[in-house]
Amino acid sequence: MVDLDGVGPIRVTESLAAAAEGLLAAGYSIEEPEGCDSTATVFTSEHSPAIMLYSDDGSDRISVIVVGGGAVTAQQQDGSPRTIDGIGIGSTLAQLQSAFPDGEVEVDFGDRFVAAGATASGDVHYLSFLLVDGKVERYTVQLRPTRYWDFC
Repeated sequence: MVDLDGVGPIRVTESLAAAAEGLLAAGYSIEEPEGCDSTATVFTSEHSPAIMLYSDDGSDRISVIVVGGGAVTAQQQDGSPRTIDGIGIGSTLAQLQSAFPDGEVEVDFGDRFVAAGATASGDVHYLSFLLVDGKVERYTVQLRPTRYWDFC
């Protein structure tokens, strides 16, 4: 389940090491970035889109969780973590707007749809969806409204 706090059991602000341990135990493998000195860690699975964890303050605390990006198989799209309203990889802008009526469309590199809200702790977090050819290609759960897509 995807919400403003995270993706499944992975929560923003939790330890990168603990989240990595959980993903590896669930059958994901670590994909080393090619030609890149990024501090982001990418986890891949044949059953779900890639999941990237990133700390933008250099600590062990997750500040960004990215799901998807690039080509995904039908099986990976079906295995995409989704919101309670069914929003995930492959969702359309109309579906996003229906699920998040207060969200905003921003045009930068493709279209970006951003929904923000308060979490149970009272902090504001952001769900940001990148649409390519009218469908969600990747999305992030993050602590700040900054655009995160490229980590190299």
